[in-house]
Amino acid sequence: MGDAQSALPMEAPARPISISSPSLSSISSDDSGDDEGLRDPHLVTLHFVTDPGQGSVFKQTIKPLVQGHDPAFKLFNVAERSRTNTGACNASIENRVPALAVMIFMQYTDDDGKDDTRIVHAQAIFDCRPWKLHHSSSISGNRILCEPNLQDFYWLDPEMPLWAVRHVHYGNEHLRFMLYSTSENWTDMVRFYNLLLSRKAEYEREGFCYFLVHTKNGTDIQLAIKEVPPRNSVKPLNSAFLQFKVREIGRLVPLLPNACSPLSSQRWQTTDPSGNVTLLLVSRKAHTGSGHTSTGISPSTGNLRTFPTRRTRTEQLRAVNSKHMHARENVTPSIGTRMPTPL
Repeated sequence: MGDAQSALPMEAPARPISISSPSLSSISSDDSGDDEGLRDPHLVTLHFVTDPGQGSVFKQTIKPLVQGHDPAFKLFNVAERSRTNTGACNASIENRVPALAVMIFMQYTDDDGKDDTRIVHAQAIFDCRPWKLHHSSSISGNRILCEPNLQDFYWLDPEMPLWAVRHVHYGNEHLRFMLYSTSENWTDMVRFYNLLLSRKAEYEREGFCYFLVHTKNGTDIQLAIKEVPPRNSVKPLNSAFLQFKVREIGRLVPLLPNACSPLSSQRWQTTDPSGNVTLLLVSRKAHTGSGHTSTGISPSTGNLRTFPTRRTRTEQLRAVNSKHMHARENVTPSIGTRMPTPL
């Protein structure tokens, strides 16, 4: 694991973006938003895979940070691999940004207007092992930040997301899943997640946008996309995957930019335009009670089961039809060549 880096700039450069997107040009979505989806607190969940015997330790490490937004710990899922991950990791993190960050935005005052020490206590968690400083963001302009709003990002492992705690100045508190993207993939990334969430971005400016995933009782869950500067690249993670609930898979598969393969009758796997493994959970009532676990990961091994990436659209549609025909039988399709693991 590399040492902490300081002053790695994360602010998107101010320049116009004009990128063609033939792969997603035909995508259409429900621009009016999905009120039913906003009521589902588990529309987007984050799944971790740890080495054997480390699942419980990892859960207890992150739980103090997320318990305010997820006291039942249902937004996060932790599974274990059957074998230790021995893949070589590049020790240098300079100019390489993990593709995903988890950001927690907290109020600095309570309902009575008194100073709330929750944010101070939350940031103090990062001072303890096994947390390590990954980088400090540079802030453009003349803004002066108060002490509780330091722009620091921390991590536990090169294959895990970055973590940060921030002070929200007004409005709701937020739990934000933030994906980083290069300028080359920016337009395709925004359209891809617009398709999965069936809604437009709640807020968008050059190099940054976020989607409102869920809101209730003064707290929001957001999915954000942020552009990195030209000298930075984005590193997809091997041990953390976002999962999205979708209403049906048949119409979705032909619109996706990359191959989409079944993991079970209810769960599918694809990759976004940046190469991040993305899990899709079909939430139609016809699939409830199918007997499959809610993790998207093999319960016996803790491994994410993967399938070939190079399949024609015809083959994908055939797979969709085949899965619907055998849904009642709970038949899991045979595994072919394994999908190459993202670097």
